[in-house]
Amino acid sequence: MFSPVTVCGYLCGKKLAPVVAGLNDEPGAMHRVMATVTDLLVRYVERSVAAGAAGIYYAIGWDAASALVEQPAEPGRL
Repeated sequence: MFSPVTVCGYLCGKKLAPVVAGLNDEPGAMHRVMATVTDLLVRYVERSVAAGAAGIYYAIGWDAASALVEQPAEPGRL
C-alpha cells in the first residue's frame, strides 16, 4: 500500500510536482483530496485484513518526504 501523497502523485501521471503545487496553492482542496485518499486506503486495509491478509506493506514511494521539502519554504507554504 502506498502513502496518500504517493497515490496522489500516481493520479497526477506519476509526478509529485503537481501534488506539491496543490498543497502550496490550494491547501484546503488538497486536504480534502488527501483525506479522501486516506479514507479509501484505510478501508482497503480493513477489508484486506478481514479477508485474511497476514499484514500490510506500507511504502512511501519516490522519496515523497524530500520532494515536500526540496525547496526553501515561505512561511505557511510547504
